[in-house]
Amino acid sequence: TRSLCDWSSDVCSSDLDRGFNPQPLGNGYAVLVDYDNQPEIALQLQRSLGRNVGLAAYGRKHFLLVTYTGRRRDATDSMLNLSDRGFLAFVVDSSKVTLISPTIELQDF
Repeated sequence: TRSLCDWSSDVCSSDLDRGFNPQPLGNGYAVLVDYDNQPEIALQLQRSLGRNVGLAAYGRKHFLLVTYTGRRRDATDSMLNLSDRGFLAFVVDSSKVTLISPTIELQDF
């Protein structure tokens, strides 16, 4: 099983250096946050967590990827923590998620 460790290692930096190269996540659970294409929500999320988050596609929409784990309980705890902070978070089957970028860089507004 996977833990809440560095899931971004699944994407080779050399692949990202060559340009856009989306990668499917493996089996497990992904915690996504709906940011409604509003960068300020992504910035608030990163500040609240004190770390970077990724960008992922689920269905036909982009979401912020906060957690990728093989443990359902870890995913649920992460989702509840985010919900308590006021973010619209949900848990999905990670095999149906495509990682677009392991981290997003945001400038202060």
